[in-house]
Amino acid sequence: MRKKPERIDGIIKSIVERLGEEARPTSEGIGAIWKEMAGDKAARHTKPASLRKKRLIINVDGSSWLYELTLKKEFLLGELKKKLGEDTIKELQFRIGEL
Repeated sequence: MRKKPERIDGIIKSIVERLGEEARPTSEGIGAIWKEMAGDKAARHTKPASLRKKRLIINVDGSSWLYELTLKKEFLLGELKKKLGEDTIKELQFRIGEL
């Protein structure tokens, strides 16, 4: 039995809606959220580097900031999940790197 043909405008609408649901946050958006959460002082010493496989990597400019942020990791991860969505981010990783 053949399926009844669908109208093209209905197909396009459903595709656009799915793309909107799956849209990843932009690097600018993540940077703004990070600055708001981490605070101005920490934001001057850090920069979101990448978001891959639901892991957000934050570059840090020194070991003292790496240590301090690692102590606050669970809190920061919880706040990021609230802002970006539970399914967008699952892990937060800090590393020394370029800002």
